[in-house]
Amino acid sequence: MEEINLKELLSYFKSKIGLIILVLFCAITIGNSFTILTRVPMYQSTTKIVLVSENNNNSSEVTLNRNLVGTYSEIIKSRTVLSNVINNLGIDESVSELSKNITVTSVTNTEVIIITVANDNSEDAKLIADETAEVFMKEIQKIYKLNNVSVIDKAQESDTPFNINYVKDNLIYVAVGLILGLGIAFVMYYFDTTIKTSNEIEDKLGENVLGAVPKEESAVDLVINVNPKSIFSEAIKSIRTNLAFSSIDKDIKVILNTSPEASDGKSFISANLAVAYAQTDKRVLIIDCDLRRGRQHEVFEVMNPASGGYSNLILNYGEGIVIGDYVSRTNVKGVDMIPTGPTPPNPVELLSSDNNRRLLNRLKRLYDIIILDCPPVLGLSDAMVLTQFSDANLVVVSAKKTKFENLEKTKKQFEQVKAEIAGVILNKAETTNNEQYGYYYNDYFKDNTDDKKKKKKKK
Repeated sequence: MEEINLKELLSYFKSKIGLIILVLFCAITIGNSFTILTRVPMYQSTTKIVLVSENNNNSSEVTLNRNLVGTYSEIIKSRTVLSNVINNLGIDESVSELSKNITVTSVTNTEVIIITVANDNSEDAKLIADETAEVFMKEIQKIYKLNNVSVIDKAQESDTPFNINYVKDNLIYVAVGLILGLGIAFVMYYFDTTIKTSNEIEDKLGENVLGAVPKEESAVDLVINVNPKSIFSEAIKSIRTNLAFSSIDKDIKVILNTSPEASDGKSFISANLAVAYAQTDKRVLIIDCDLRRGRQHEVFEVMNPASGGYSNLILNYGEGIVIGDYVSRTNVKGVDMIPTGPTPPNPVELLSSDNNRRLLNRLKRLYDIIILDCPPVLGLSDAMVLTQFSDANLVVVSAKKTKFENLEKTKKQFEQVKAEIAGVILNKAETTNNEQYGYYYNDYFKDNTDDKKKKKKKK
């Protein structure tokens, strides 16, 4: 059984608070509906009678009366007494039905007998209790020729049913709802294999996490360009810095960015990362290598020409081709881009071609940073063929969406083509620790960089 992280579990419960509240609401609603539909409100009324003695100081009479308590209790529920009660009050019930709703008890070590009557009508319960006591006293006079029974408390009409306690019931329904809600959330957590935190990626897969990017609620794609001081923008800048520190022995010019599956946010991260590099006075080119479903032209609001784009540039690259004719200028200073162009029938062959190799070598001399926004890894080999041209490979995963097994499969895909993953980027991460996250990684990579430099000096 996998060890459960309590802090992570509490965070997961917090994210599922809507589900827990829904289950709680359903439990209360269903419980109260069950109570209303299945329970008939019953009311109780109680009459108290006592066996009295002519001489209160006569202990033998007191003892006799106490011995008669058990006998009298049986007489109260006798067919003779109950038949007379039914006849006197005109009740539409049989003796056996009435008997079930009458309880006779005695107070220990006393001559007090308590007659309790339950009925779905509070007034009827009162009338039956008083009438039962009256009929019983008359029967005692007939049977024993005694007048030793007296009523000490007449029945009172009850305002509330005794068999329904809405406060108690609702407390039970709330408890059941909470247990069910938390139980369902726990089961979902236990069987949920999605990535939730960056620590999981490092601990379980041994991959470096370059940064955790918080979920961005705004509809703007280029957040770092519009709001460069936001937490999101700081996280992107942190990734840029961490990537530089993680590869101090290698000049990174071509950065490949991909993800295990679609909708992990790789294009979103690629675009903002391009702007982050441009903000350091780098000449940046972002190439939309997703020749099937590329969207960088929408992000940067440029045309995706049918006669231009990346697919046409690769196909036609050679002498006499002016690269600038295929490059689109964006509204972001320092950032150019090449949109996909028309979808070719053979994207993999085109991307792995010698034309593309020569093209990228040429572009490396024209730009400081080239970002290849590639299709997802699983199900497609486009990104894998481009690893032969890249200097650093990044994988974007989405918190609480991307499954560990899919990231593992992605890692194996890179291993099969003998390519390394420079780092993983956790997108849509929880915002609680993001403010400190970038600084932690900056310090982490700087410390490692300093250690590497010291080792080199010793050699």
